[in-house]
Amino acid sequence: KLEPLIKAWGDEPMFIGVDLWNEPDWGQLLLAFCGNEDSPLMEYDLLNCKELKPYMDSYEWLMSDANTAFKWALEFTDEKMKKQVCAAWTLFKKLMMTEGHSGMSMYGYEYNPDCPEWIIEMAGKVIEKGLKYQTDIIHKYSDHALVTIGYFNAIAMWPNNTKYLDFWNHHVYQRANNYDDIMIQLTTFDRLNAIDEPRRIPAIFGEFCQSDGYILANGEMVDYENAVAFNVLNWLYAWANDYGGACIWTLANWNPVYYRHYQSSQIYAQRSGLYYYDGNPYGGQALKVSGLAMNFFKKFRDTHNVGDGEIEVIHTNARQSGTGFIFKGDTAEYVNNTEYFTERLQFKTPDGSQPIVMTDWSLGYIEIMSTQDTTVTINPSGYIDTIKASEATTEGLHGEISTEGDFITIELLAGETVAIKAK
Repeated sequence: KLEPLIKAWGDEPMFIGVDLWNEPDWGQLLLAFCGNEDSPLMEYDLLNCKELKPYMDSYEWLMSDANTAFKWALEFTDEKMKKQVCAAWTLFKKLMMTEGHSGMSMYGYEYNPDCPEWIIEMAGKVIEKGLKYQTDIIHKYSDHALVTIGYFNAIAMWPNNTKYLDFWNHHVYQRANNYDDIMIQLTTFDRLNAIDEPRRIPAIFGEFCQSDGYILANGEMVDYENAVAFNVLNWLYAWANDYGGACIWTLANWNPVYYRHYQSSQIYAQRSGLYYYDGNPYGGQALKVSGLAMNFFKKFRDTHNVGDGEIEVIHTNARQSGTGFIFKGDTAEYVNNTEYFTERLQFKTPDGSQPIVMTDWSLGYIEIMSTQDTTVTINPSGYIDTIKASEATTEGLHGEISTEGDFITIELLAGETVAIKAK
């Protein structure tokens, strides 16, 4: 099915590439890559190997153990290959896989130490042969197409992937329960980037999101401010560490009426967009404050290179996550905390909420915004020495404002940028 599609569109300049699969597990890869006479499984006598004996009381049991979610596909495989695929899946499941295999973040991932080396080697051959077959078809008709797979488990950790894939397109949805869990999410970038055999490819989150419809481990629904901070942190972490980036799962929230009627249990999906649903049939008219924050970041991004700036993930008094961050560049400073006191910027939220206060001075004047209504005190000359508080002017929507000595105190309104300029 792949070849007719690539043959028709492969030379089209707008054809960027192919995401071969959305979130495959081992069973699906075995069926897709091994259901033919060229299958690497044919190199092994799996049904008679000693490692399978304890798990194979009958062929019928082996069939049912091959994951009912894709059992229908076995109908399209000949009898001998069907048995080989089922045997391989059972060996992977019983002997090779650990809890880390199924975790999207791949944290604590390792093979079962008792797994025979030949089974791990066989798994690698499954990936390599399948990917080679697919990429050969793609490159036959397109010399510019990029190839990736949307993995969501530790199959990505097999080095055979990077021989054929052009970039990671990993899917990871770690809950923002606490500092440790958030770091597990972020360091998934690091684990992907550490795979350098036979080559290193760009580390990208093809899907991620912390929706304010997710349920945390304590049973609470994620706060909106927690969701905003988590999503922005993923983008900034990727930037600061010179990774490929991160794609939020959905562009716009879904129609809430549809979700209430058809999928009320999936409120997390309805709220996962970068835009609000605003009645437009296609959504996408009203940016959420996380999108406004990234628009603000664009000032820094457009005048710098990926990897410029440093980010520190910190412990805070945030009610749900206990986590915040500080991003610093030569013309930008973003702070996610309940309070912050330096010689040039100060704030403390009275209710313990945790905004992202963003400051930029790349254009010859200061711009500042917050993801929540927040009163901040700023010393303009701490950023640009020619801008004095007593002589400064402000532009943009804001609440009360006052000046005392070297400081201006401004009531920032959520998502609104205020410019501070010299007269």
